[in-house]
Amino acid sequence: MNQDRENANRIVLAEAWHLALPMNYDLRIGPITYRTRDYVVLRLTDDEGHQGVGVGYTRGTALLPSVMTIVEQLDSLGADPASVHRTLQGRFAPGWAGMIRAAAIVDIALWDIQARRAGRPMWAMFGEAPRQVPLMVVAGYFMDIRGQSAILDEIDRFVAEGYQTMKVIVGGSDVAADAALVAAIAGRVPASVDIAIDVHGAFKDPSDAVSYAEAFVDLPIAFIEDPCPNFDVAELCEVARRSPLPIATGEDLISVSAYRQLVASGVSLLRIDATSIGGYTPALTGVGIAADANVRVAPHVWPHVHMPLAAASELVSTIEVIPAYVSADPLMGLLAEPLPILAGTWQAPDVPGLHLPLDWDRVAAIATTSTTHRF
Repeated sequence: MNQDRENANRIVLAEAWHLALPMNYDLRIGPITYRTRDYVVLRLTDDEGHQGVGVGYTRGTALLPSVMTIVEQLDSLGADPASVHRTLQGRFAPGWAGMIRAAAIVDIALWDIQARRAGRPMWAMFGEAPRQVPLMVVAGYFMDIRGQSAILDEIDRFVAEGYQTMKVIVGGSDVAADAALVAAIAGRVPASVDIAIDVHGAFKDPSDAVSYAEAFVDLPIAFIEDPCPNFDVAELCEVARRSPLPIATGEDLISVSAYRQLVASGVSLLRIDATSIGGYTPALTGVGIAADANVRVAPHVWPHVHMPLAAASELVSTIEVIPAYVSADPLMGLLAEPLPILAGTWQAPDVPGLHLPLDWDRVAAIATTSTTHRF
């Protein structure tokens, strides 16, 4: 047996939960409706008692069974996340697209164990992290139910809390209404605050997306996010080349090669999501791709998970956050500590491992389904 493998720590226990958490309202984003926010949470334990946590949205997939399929492979693979990721990618190559979110949860949990074994914060595993990372707060959830005035009140609260980048969810189908909302927001925020809009892949035709962007050139827009669906990489590249405004995209991608295409085409802000790209291992590759091209990175939601990426490059300039009171990401309600946000920045706690302080008793009590695997 390989000596490194023989001496490597082993995973001895895997516990996983599927959580279907209610929101205040049904969440409608284009053709998608979420009646609950569904997550899978994984906790791995190694043979020295170190525990690592991974979490991800299900996005309508059978994520818990996929996670356990991946977990069953760990018996012979040790606990080194990069090595495990490479092996899994090879073993599941024909169906990798369907397994990548599960592999991401496992990869994140393995990195957490590595950090805890080293007695270091997760960010310290990746580089020299800033201790405070600016946040990009999201406005506009449940607009169809709450109305525009409630969204403007939400913006006022974000200003008072010190956020310097605000992204607004808009439909994309009514450019006049979207532009009017942006103009109203611009009238309520300081000039120093960046405003962005997210159309969640509203356009299939790049020319339509470019025409939409042209309607905003006289408004203070920092960028337009996801003018086309993320899987339409060629179309996104064309929009990035032709758009009069900066383009941000990438949160749903499943291949780092797509990151290379996007930054080469002129995408201004790469939206890396470790939970969709396969975990920290490929996400770090993505940060490196962006850094080589001098392109800024804004990881997608969950600062608990994504703040450590800021250690890898100063070009990780902001991290998206959904404040707990917005209720669009109800997993935040299962944390044992409040979000460490001060004046619109994430205050990274100096604690070993991944700082995701879940209340495990509540997780177990609320879970729709749970499963355990012992090695």
